[in-house]
Amino acid sequence: MIPLIFGFFLGFQEVSPSADTVARPTYDVVALAADTTLLTVNRILIIGNKRTRDQIISRELSLKTGDTIRVNKLAETILWDQRKIYNLRLFNVVNIRSLQITPTVIDLLIDVQERWYTWPTPIFELYDRNFTEWWQNYN
Repeated sequence: MIPLIFGFFLGFQEVSPSADTVARPTYDVVALAADTTLLTVNRILIIGNKRTRDQIISRELSLKTGDTIRVNKLAETILWDQRKIYNLRLFNVVNIRSLQITPTVIDLLIDVQERWYTWPTPIFELYDRNFTEWWQNYN
């Protein structure tokens, strides 16, 4: 085992990166400008909730109608809000998507699937004192 480890480390001593294989960062001025663009939240649409009120869902959101947010923070904020809504333990599935209306205006679409509030449970009870007595006296 030890010769294998030494062979592994000693075998790569001769490998050195050449100038053409070293990755150089490329910066795009347009991409940097797009990251600092502010988006305005036009509407927040909530679908899929039957029993849960919209107010319960919207209070967990960090974005409200009319708020502005940078493009580079939008995905992180949506993911964070999605986790907060899911942690209410009222929903099986929570999906939040942004719908771009204009280049600077978006709508948030929140699609939820509610959990069951009551679960059907079968009830099994013996009619007699114990199972043997019931089995012997059964018609």
